[in-house]
Amino acid sequence: MIEDMLFNEALKEHLETLSRRPEYWIRRELNRGDLVPQAYGLHWYVIDDLNIYREFGSLKDIKAFTQALQTRLRPDEDKILHLFQKHKIIPFSQAVENGLGACLEKHVLTQLAGQREMDIYLIGGFLVEKEGMKIVNAEDHAFQIFFLEDEPLLVDVSYLVHDVIDNEVAPYVVPIAGFVDVDRLQTRHDDVIRRVYMLKRPEQAK
Repeated sequence: MIEDMLFNEALKEHLETLSRRPEYWIRRELNRGDLVPQAYGLHWYVIDDLNIYREFGSLKDIKAFTQALQTRLRPDEDKILHLFQKHKIIPFSQAVENGLGACLEKHVLTQLAGQREMDIYLIGGFLVEKEGMKIVNAEDHAFQIFFLEDEPLLVDVSYLVHDVIDNEVAPYVVPIAGFVDVDRLQTRHDDVIRRVYMLKRPEQAK
């Protein structure tokens, strides 16, 4: 128990330290007027409505919240980029009002829904997907780290899995056990070999 508490505090401190470094995009809280980078930082959202998440429900029922995100927001990257055709900075609500949302937009809404209730960090990170030893996908990817009763959980609301207990789809949620290195998270889940989450884009991917 004490070791878990020490790790949790060390993880929070690690995230806070990295959040102050320009090569990372990690946020504990989003406020009105904050800028959120989209498309490798070529475009930006400005947070204009802190309560916009409410139309999707509450994180008290994270499955229903996630299902609402998937149902109402289309992950159409071309149409999302089209929103920035005239302006490099647009209100975040514009994407939601147009029914558009990939991983970033869904996790911004998750951040807004959770940041008043718990310690929750929004990560503008990187995802590597593998089949065996072969990399089949590598991309910039947003996700969250939740601290529920001080247990750190990696949460990806844009990736759904089947919950065999409830026979429902649910967001990808796995406990964090530590770090492989300063940027790569180690989870307590068999799927860690297939999905590797990193706190920033690796140098070789730039």
